[in-house]
Amino acid sequence: MRSTRVATSLFLLVLSACATPRAGGRHIHPPLTGKVWDVAAHRFISWEALEARARAADFVVLGETHDNPDHHLLQARLVRAVASAQRHPSVAFEMLDVEQQPIVDAARRDHPTDPDALAAAVDWAHSGWPAFPMYRPIFAAAMELELPIVAANLSRQRARRVMEAGASAADPAIQARLHREEPLPAARMDALREEMRTSHCGALPETLIDPMVLAQRARNVQLALRLEQADRGDGAILITGAGHARTDRAVPRLVSEDRPQATVLAVGFLEVDPERMAPDDYARAFGAEVLPFDVVVFTPEGATPSTSRAGRSAPLPCRGR
Repeated sequence: MRSTRVATSLFLLVLSACATPRAGGRHIHPPLTGKVWDVAAHRFISWEALEARARAADFVVLGETHDNPDHHLLQARLVRAVASAQRHPSVAFEMLDVEQQPIVDAARRDHPTDPDALAAAVDWAHSGWPAFPMYRPIFAAAMELELPIVAANLSRQRARRVMEAGASAADPAIQARLHREEPLPAARMDALREEMRTSHCGALPETLIDPMVLAQRARNVQLALRLEQADRGDGAILITGAGHARTDRAVPRLVSEDRPQATVLAVGFLEVDPERMAPDDYARAFGAEVLPFDVVVFTPEGATPSTSRAGRSAPLPCRGR
């Protein structure tokens, strides 16, 4: 545990020191680690500037690579930053299915300050998500600050039914939101298909691609609806994979369309790749001309031993979508 805290402290020091560009725009080793990139302004900003933007936003979508501990520590830090502005935002989690909300509420009632009790109640250990200690800092922040915790995701069982039976298997609200986008532009459909191939390491049979795309779209809608519902006047934060945090076709876009007067901030936490020396180099990994986030935070790589470098040529393949 001590080594984890030391590593975390060192990374946060790097984040503070490297959040602005070097003289003349030249990068030194490591070129991007710890830097914060404003996509629209096309410049580096400080971590403090990111916190200020998060405090000013109605909805904050924090897109992670699921098995990178640094991403969760930084998400927790932003949760605390938003709450420091005399706000009481809800914190919604992709990692919790909507059907688990009563379990979450009961765990909060019986153990209001114990993240581990909540993890046990939802059987996190058998959920398929990375080990709970990675996510614990976010839950601890929400509990300490007495923020509502919202189960936001489509369950695997419901997603499977959508894959097998189509959109008619989804809840009426999800069906209606999907229908509003039909017919989906061909370019977006092709991009979604490619995302499914890449995020599953090219292992999906082609016959499953379109059903998987529909399930992914249904998840995006579910997450967006829950995020909107979670707003009780002080906004809401979503903890999710980077694929769901895309501004071009995922949760931020849907929320912006549903709430045009609201401010939505999408933050992507991306692992530095030594073969990509500039922020714009990462856009191609997402099949985009520009990075599909409002702000990007570059972090050290957090690969698990079972994840090969060859399978990780893009920032997020096979994990964290």
